Amino acid sequence: MTLIAKLRRLLKGHLLLIFIFFSATGFHLPPKLAETLTKIPWIGEHVKIPQPPEKERQEAQKALEEARLAGAPDYAPTLWTKAQKLFNQGEKFFREGKYSWAKTRFEESQKVAKEALQKAREKRHALKKAAFEKYNQLLQQIPAEERDNLALKIRLRYLKGLIEQEDFSAFEEEFKRLRREIQKLKGGSKPPSLKDKN
Repeated sequence: MTLIAKLRRLLKGHLLLIFIFFSATGFHLPPKLAETLTKIPWIGEHVKIPQPPEKERQEAQKALEEARLAGAPDYAPTLWTKAQKLFNQGEKFFREGKYSWAKTRFEESQKVAKEALQKAREKRHALKKAAFEKYNQLLQQIPAEERDNLALKIRLRYLKGLIEQEDFSAFEEEFKRLRREIQKLKGGSKPPSLKDKN
């Protein structure tokens, strides 16, 4: 047996072990290298060209968009930032052809984005519930003789609209102003903003 034949046999055995190791560990060759290796006889039979994780990328983008629309940047900023960071890492690996790493990052990003979505919804629900409780308490504080006051009814409708629009910062400001004015009504003096125009 010639030296070249022995080297070929030895190399063939080692290459097989290397490919088994890569397959078992989930390591993928860069797409260009894999494509080149597929053209080599015998080796090409054992090399798979990695496919870009388009599906995982789109699912992660969709999850991020849903979380953004649900208010995750405001109501779950830590999770939102983490989800975006993971997605950006996935994009970097995707561009570099490191598809297995990109796939992992996209899947992690989608998971964290879903957590951010859930947390944002829970927080918005809690804020809305608390705002309606304040609104109902305010209604109970209105003196009986002022319940038909048109200016007061308009202000209360505006306050309720802020809750429904989930503009909680504007709600808090208007709530404080209206509560002060109702306290003045209880004391007997009518604030200028609540005087009947008739």
